[in-house]
Amino acid sequence: MTNSGTMPLETSTSNDEDKYIVDVGMNHGEDSEYYFRRGYKVIGIEANPVVARDASASFARQGVEVTVVNKAISNKEGRLPFYVNKTSDKWSSLIEGIGSRVHGSEVIEVETVNLKDVLEPYSGRIHYVKIDIESMDHVALEQTMELSMLPRYVSVENGNERMLDLLSAQGYQSFHFSNQKHVPDQRVPADTRQGTFVDHRFKPGTSGLFGDDLRGKWLTIEEAYMVNEAIVRGKQAITQTHLWAEAVGWFDLHASTDKPGWLK
Repeated sequence: MTNSGTMPLETSTSNDEDKYIVDVGMNHGEDSEYYFRRGYKVIGIEANPVVARDASASFARQGVEVTVVNKAISNKEGRLPFYVNKTSDKWSSLIEGIGSRVHGSEVIEVETVNLKDVLEPYSGRIHYVKIDIESMDHVALEQTMELSMLPRYVSVENGNERMLDLLSAQGYQSFHFSNQKHVPDQRVPADTRQGTFVDHRFKPGTSGLFGDDLRGKWLTIEEAYMVNEAIVRGKQAITQTHLWAEAVGWFDLHASTDKPGWLK
């Protein structure tokens, strides 16, 4: 675990404003920096040691306080092969077929961790968990749902029915599908209730807005199932998957509860 620009994480707080955002799949840290600028404490988790080191150095230069955890999220303990994608390091994964797509990968070994073990000391103070770790997202979500007190907001790349089942079973009541193709067009609303207002421009590939800042209808679980089915059918109708992403987009599943950190 590497700390960048901050002291080791505290294990207690007397301040309701002392809230964390967890960036699972930090990559080069654009999302983590954005969360810090919004006024949150940030934990960034990144499996790739080179990317984690470079992000830590960038944070230090800019005075951005992020605690960087250089581990891969897995149900298996120890060291595992990690496939660093040669086309885009954002596609790197513990899964060979994902990490090696297009032009192959370089194989390294990385240390693994259970996300619950990292986050449990801060349970009840975690405002939002963003998950984007290239087809290992369901593992990170399952481990997040094992926390004794759950975050108010969660988002997962390419959410699916299995994730909706899990989130609903744990008490999440409202859902939103955010089209990531349009993230560069998003702007922080002037009436934001998610931390400090910033005039931010999102880069392509970043996760964008979260929580109440998301525009459009938040869905009931029944509506979310219907939207998810429509997305699945749309993808199935196009045999070349990349054409769906180029023409329509790809969707992060957001989930919310009105209770800011609650016991299961």
